[in-house]
This record gives sequence, C-alpha cells and structure tokens, in this order.
Amino acid sequence: MVEIKPKSRIQWIDIARGLAIIMVIIGHSQMNYYGDYWTRLLFSVHLPIFFVLSGYLYRPKNYLQELKGGWFNLILPYSATVVIGGILILIARFVPNAYILPYRIFSIKDLIFSGLYGVNETVNLFHHPIIGIGAIWFLLAFFFGVQIFNLIMRFQVSDLVKAVIVLICTISGVTIAQWFYLPWSIDSALFVQIFLFSGYLIKKYDLMTRLSWWIVIILAVIYVYSGTQGTLSVADVRDDTMVIGVIAGITNSLFLMWVSQKIEALGKQFKFNWLITGLAFMGAESLTILCFHLIDLDYLHVWVHVYGFVYYHTGQLMATYAGIFYRTTFAILMVLIVRQIPVIRSFYMHRKYLFKSK
Repeated sequence: MVEIKPKSRIQWIDIARGLAIIMVIIGHSQMNYYGDYWTRLLFSVHLPIFFVLSGYLYRPKNYLQELKGGWFNLILPYSATVVIGGILILIARFVPNAYILPYRIFSIKDLIFSGLYGVNETVNLFHHPIIGIGAIWFLLAFFFGVQIFNLIMRFQVSDLVKAVIVLICTISGVTIAQWFYLPWSIDSALFVQIFLFSGYLIKKYDLMTRLSWWIVIILAVIYVYSGTQGTLSVADVRDDTMVIGVIAGITNSLFLMWVSQKIEALGKQFKFNWLITGLAFMGAESLTILCFHLIDLDYLHVWVHVYGFVYYHTGQLMATYAGIFYRTTFAILMVLIVRQIPVIRSFYMHRKYLFKSK
C-alpha cells in the first residue's frame, strides 16, 4: 500500500459535513425525544446537505471514472462495514457478552441478504423478509445517486431540460417508494437528484457570495419553521409534507452552508482553531464515521449501559446527552484507530491509502 497526499479541501464544506454528521448521530440518539420539534429540525437538513454539497462540488467525469471513484469511496466502505457486522454477529454467538449484542440483524444469512439488498427498512421479497441494513443504506444511495446525476449532467441539453429530468427522477423516487423499496436504495438515489442539482445551481450562480443579510434571515426563518412540519426521511423517501420537506432540505442546506462559512471565518478571527479543525476533521471523515456509527448502533450494546447508568443517576435528558457524547466519541476514536491499520484503512480511506504498492 501507499499513502498519498489528498487533494486540497475546502474547509467550510468539511465543516458543513461535520455539522451534518453530528446531526445524524444526534438524530439516532433521541430516545423519547424522537419525533419532536428538534428531531424534525435535524432531519430536515442532516442528509440533504450531503447531496447538496456533492452537487456543489460536481465536475463532469466520464462514466468509468465516476463509477471507479464511487466504487472505492462508497462501495468498499459499505462492504467492509457489512463484513465487520458479520464478525460481530459471530462473536456474539460464540462468546456471549453484555457489550457485543446485535440489535437489527442476528444471523449471517440475514446479514448477507440485507447487505445485498441494501435498504434501510425491512422488505418482503417473494414472501421472504429482508431486514434493513441500517444507516449505511446512505452509501448505496449516494453511489447510485451520483452515477445517475453524472449521467444527467453529461447530456448535451440546457440546464432547463436537465432540471425537468431531475424533477422526473425525484418524483419517480417518491412514487416508487410508496409501493416498494428498490434494491440498493435506488428509489432514494432517484429522489436525491433534486438536492444534487440544487447544489450544482448554487455553485453555478455563485449564490454563496450573494447571500445578503435579509436573505439569510429568511433562510433562518424557513429553517425554524421546518421543524414544525413533517419529518423528512431520505431513507424511506417519505414526509407528511413532501414538497415542503424538499424545499426545506434545499434552503436549510443553503443556510447551514452559510453558517459553516461563518464558523470558519469567525474561528480563524478569534483563534478557535480547535473548533474549525475538529468539525473539518469530522466532515472529511464523515462517511467513515457513519459506518462505525452504524456498527455502534446495530451491533454493540455499550450505549445502552451508558444511557442506563446516567439515566439512573440524573434522569432522561442528561442520559440522552451522555448517549450522544458516547456515540460521537466512539465513532471518532474508531476513525483514528482505523487510520493506523493497514488494509482496513484502504477500505475506508482509499483516497489517502491506496491498496497497491508503488
């Protein structure tokens, strides 16, 4: 293997991704607070912004190049996480303990079917239930979403025509998901085309430098209001108010992008380097953090002990905070550990650690 120097990164974009992955972890740790105003606020932006940012950074690639990049940066970590899940299932079976305890999938057979189908929710295929694979459905949706988007963007047509195609894809994803979840989260991949295209337009028309204070205030009001609406689920392509959910996903992403720019600027001005460095690190490693967050969610039982201990001594609110702190810390520590392990790090951080030697 060889370590390569990664391309220069845009720090505020990594900060935005860092904020988003923290929101993902919080959203999965709400317990009895799940479904309240704050949860809806998180879900309105925490996944859409990943696709908006990807569209913002989009540049045309040939199909093979996009396919290869997606394979190494999304499919490999997905596969590695499924394998680690299988190892933990075997450990739980042959070495029973109170800390490695699968929550969603309990057998290797079920894990294989779940991993191959790759959706978040359980589906019945020919009267055979296939259990949802969990949070890493996102990697498959991202992979196929970007492939579809690159295909659309390479059409030699106007942006208006591309917008119509994107809208058709998004409506198709929503419609299909009401009846059946397609394998590899392709319905979600179709749905997110509108977020990818929005990011592309934000970049093309340089909207980030055109956000006056009154526009920012309007975006903030929309963000606050979106928490009173339904919970947007990109995984299930569902929302009680889908049109509002999509609009909020775009505008809230734009607002969070502006906030991220301000965090970078103010952090540098007031010497809060630890803040911008920490958030940028989480953003740069957000997909790896997501993978190990899933492992913690679905295969480990440590959070239950942490939550229970704090709940017994201080109550539900502090227990929720403690659970969020534990889950965030666990995922970050796993990223730091994986960085030191040859081969495995190439599965999760292929941009930096290639498989082949010089």
